[in-house]
Amino acid sequence: MEQALATGELVAAMTWNSSPLELTNQGIPVRFMNPKEGALTWVCGLVIASGAEHPDKAYDLINAMIGPRPGIFLIEEYGYGHSNMKAFEAVDEDVLVARGLSKDPLAILQAGVFIPGASPEVNTRIERDWSEVTAGF
Repeated sequence: MEQALATGELVAAMTWNSSPLELTNQGIPVRFMNPKEGALTWVCGLVIASGAEHPDKAYDLINAMIGPRPGIFLIEEYGYGHSNMKAFEAVDEDVLVARGLSKDPLAILQAGVFIPGASPEVNTRIERDWSEVTAGF
């Protein structure tokens, strides 16, 4: 998809935040679209699985990831948002704008359209197909 955008084969695409940043870093002029309906939005995070053998290490990782320094890195290097508002405060306004972000993460979330979850049947098919792909079939 990035290659197709770079060559002009595609003029618009739904991408991860890192794609326009990567293309811009290559000198390819791309911009974020801001649909009047709101941009598709997603969130993800870290969890501790039940029965985890080392929950203390999992807590250490989670605590490290929610600090402002990892947030600054994720914003600057990948164009992703972060759960720590101090990360947004520490990043230059021009850098945020270039990544389609702002100093106010709540405004970003409120303006977005969250993709609804898939049905259990679709999730089952995705898990099955993912297992086959990762097994090399």
